[in-house]
Amino acid sequence: MKKLTILSLLVFLLPLSLDAQSMNESNTERSVLIEVFTSTTCPPCFPAANALQNWFNNYSNNDRVTIIKYPVWGPGSGCVFYHQNPQPVLQRNTFYGGIAGVPQGFVDGINSGHGASSWINRVNNRINVASPVRIDVSANIFEDEIFIDAYVENVSGEDLPDNVSLRVGIVEKSINYSAPNGSSVQRYVHRNMPGGAAGVPVDIFADEYLHVTFVDEIDSNWDADNLKVVAFLQLNELNRIVYQSADADILSFPGTASQVFPENGATNIPLTAELEWASMSGSQAHDVEISTNANLHNPQRLTGLTSNTVEVELEENTTYYWRVRYWYEDNHSAWSETKSFETAFTTSAQAPGDLPNVVKLHQNYPNPFNPTTNIVFELTEASSVLLEVFTIDGRKVATLLNQSMQAGIYQHTFDASDLSSGVYMYRLQAGTQVLTRTMTLVK
Repeated sequence: MKKLTILSLLVFLLPLSLDAQSMNESNTERSVLIEVFTSTTCPPCFPAANALQNWFNNYSNNDRVTIIKYPVWGPGSGCVFYHQNPQPVLQRNTFYGGIAGVPQGFVDGINSGHGASSWINRVNNRINVASPVRIDVSANIFEDEIFIDAYVENVSGEDLPDNVSLRVGIVEKSINYSAPNGSSVQRYVHRNMPGGAAGVPVDIFADEYLHVTFVDEIDSNWDADNLKVVAFLQLNELNRIVYQSADADILSFPGTASQVFPENGATNIPLTAELEWASMSGSQAHDVEISTNANLHNPQRLTGLTSNTVEVELEENTTYYWRVRYWYEDNHSAWSETKSFETAFTTSAQAPGDLPNVVKLHQNYPNPFNPTTNIVFELTEASSVLLEVFTIDGRKVATLLNQSMQAGIYQHTFDASDLSSGVYMYRLQAGTQVLTRTMTLVK
């Protein structure tokens, strides 16, 4: 199976206060997680599963209950679904100290015994305990992969303790299988844990927002039209409490968004810019995230956009990262690839008296450098600008700018990651003027 790809990770959390009375009033409703170790070869597991399902079907708050059932290695030859992917199940068993037998239930990380009645009692005790975090999870299928977005928001105003992980599980909602224990339908069957059963460690602080994206490959044993994703935030020590959980159906979409402007890696983007992405047939709205952090930490989120463009106000001399997703009715696609662009550096006021009075090419800084350096130049009037880098013997290795630019002071960041150590020339041609300096790359 394909390992998790973490596409973005943002972070924040809170302290070990588990009673609703001890939590901040801004805490949110809890969704309770039920984890059951079970087997299709275990006779008592069948009536326990029936009792749990009957209760769930009639429970008024069943939209606030998430369920994962881990198929295990016994009794006898063990569950057929365990043998299809045993490693995450074994790791969860170890995490909980080893189960004594099946069925064995854990509710919000708390050992809750061997019968449905004890699990249900524990849910009733936990359902009204406020949670310090809110989780929203969604997932969709594109080609042979599942793209999962998990959002966690700390709403308590306090920090969570250290050693907390975000875990994500893929379950199959129902499987028609005539089992040795007499059951014919298996529900909420664990299929995989993208990122591993240990989850993704998160270090989150008060009132912050976390976004983690996972990618997993669909296994041939799974029914891709019958999958659900479960996400939960859990302490890794002491009582192993689960702070919050959420689940969602995994849906199929025709594809992800593709950014058009600015192009990836574009430079000198104006401070008022119109972002554009390709339209997608059938899409009804779009969301955009843009941030100065490559991991899209605490991004500006533009939601519910009905066209495929949006105008944004940007800071000068700044690298931005952005991505887009589509909405289809009540569901959204995975996020597009994250792309970057760099805004213009214009320290000059626009008043004519404040503009440069001579064309200048400044010494790069830092110098020597590894692997990036900044090149600053000044223009006295609107000009066609060509900024290039050459080896000391005159071989061109990079074209940094080739465009028309207004009068002002500009900065361009040059990345020499692909070049070897040595002395290089950088040349500015502005209109009819040509200026050259040297710089030293030391790796």
